[in-house]
Amino acid sequence: MAFDFGPYAFDAKTIAGHQNHGFCVYGLSRSASQSGIAYVGKSTTLRDRLTYWLNNPPGRGLTHFYAEAFKTEALMTAREEQLIKELKPVLNTLLK
Repeated sequence: MAFDFGPYAFDAKTIAGHQNHGFCVYGLSRSASQSGIAYVGKSTTLRDRLTYWLNNPPGRGLTHFYAEAFKTEALMTAREEQLIKELKPVLNTLLK
């Protein structure tokens, strides 16, 4: 399993309930299954980043998200790279 936490509904109410600080890696999915993860990213302001993608989606049909928190930026960056290599999300254009 790629992410340890989720799925969460990719909607304004759910996003508003998440913390907005810390080192996070997230996945945007087209289903409640991790096999539908279409985009992986990182952010230090998760709520802001998810709200941005909700209003400007990187692709169609995104319904869920996954997220993990990390203690350092280095761990966050390494995990993002690992997930992109593992999942090969179709909406990511970098790090493939």
